[in-house]
Amino acid sequence: MKKEINIEMEEVECPLCGGTKSLPLHQESSSRMVRCSSCGFIYLNPRPTGDALLRFYQDYLPEDESSVEAWQRMMQSVFQKAANLIERYKKRGRLLDVGAGFGFFLSEMRGREWEVIGVEISQKAMDYAKHSLGLTVYPGPLERIAFPESDFDVVSGFYVIEHLPQPMEFLKEC
Repeated sequence: MKKEINIEMEEVECPLCGGTKSLPLHQESSSRMVRCSSCGFIYLNPRPTGDALLRFYQDYLPEDESSVEAWQRMMQSVFQKAANLIERYKKRGRLLDVGAGFGFFLSEMRGREWEVIGVEISQKAMDYAKHSLGLTVYPGPLERIAFPESDFDVVSGFYVIEHLPQPMEFLKEC
């Protein structure tokens, strides 16, 4: 049984343009995806506070092996399509996956002979990626890590940007 996590939420303006009007797109529990009426950016509103988000991701991902394997199967086609798209433009290089989760995309890319590194805020996911898959994954968020300028050929992030309080700062860092 999963323990219930109290998540502090905050109403926000569009993190991209500062717009104050949005249209609801999808609601799941207290999370609502909206589209900014000014620029079209899709984001969570209300969204978890920064501290609440870090706490949430410590318990969000499944723990049992069968659930982790199901997660991998669910994401496999997404990761393969992304890998194929990347390799249209660059066959090999250094890849950073932000929000690496259990490391399945990193594993896919390593299997294609890429040098891979991940960043993840969930200790559970980071431990799995390191110990079960033998990957290098740093504790996030990305902004706390000082990677050298132009150290990576590709930066990926699946299901990350819509959760960030400052997506433009994240993109600049990438």
